[in-house]
Amino acid sequence: MNRIFFGSRELEFTDTEPVAPCRIIEFDRVDDWNRWVRKDFAETYARVLCRNPKEDFARFLQQFDIVEAAGGIVQAPFPDNTEKYLYIFRNGMWDLPKGKKEKGEDDPTNALREVEEETGLKGLEIVRYLARTYHFMPNKEGELPIKQTAWFLMRIPTPQEAVPQTEEGIEKAEWLPLAEIKNRLGLMFASVATLSDRFLISPGEA
Repeated sequence: MNRIFFGSRELEFTDTEPVAPCRIIEFDRVDDWNRWVRKDFAETYARVLCRNPKEDFARFLQQFDIVEAAGGIVQAPFPDNTEKYLYIFRNGMWDLPKGKKEKGEDDPTNALREVEEETGLKGLEIVRYLARTYHFMPNKEGELPIKQTAWFLMRIPTPQEAVPQTEEGIEKAEWLPLAEIKNRLGLMFASVATLSDRFLISPGEA
């Protein structure tokens, strides 16, 4: 996904005109996207029009410090013949378990470790890689590094009760059916909502 998020704000790199009205930013007008990050523009969604979105998005990322992380969408089969997915609640929002990469870890190892630590789930298996998301992560020094998170679809063979890692600010963890995930998209960070919609709610439209 050639997109970067900042809270509820989304900046997409694309070579197509939008269907609905939104803020249009020319790639070479660097000050425009700087102003978008500073919230000088009212629009929460903006498009950067460029000839090669993938290459230009990669060039954009090179201007920032990157913090690598990984996480997962965990699914489990329930006795009522439905698949449910594990979401956590922290900082007043519904989220997915994830965390920063430790030295020497690859993405799958990072993802499995963080999901197990934040939820207490055992016997996790990776089904497949999903995508990478990017979001600005302001620090105390006023800098704007970017967190790059590799996401995986994971599975456990039977349901388990999740144990939230409270020391990481996680208040609760719940298994949700697809209908309930859809109802809570507006209560998720934009990056998590986009990931959930693309791979769970509207996979055929991704």
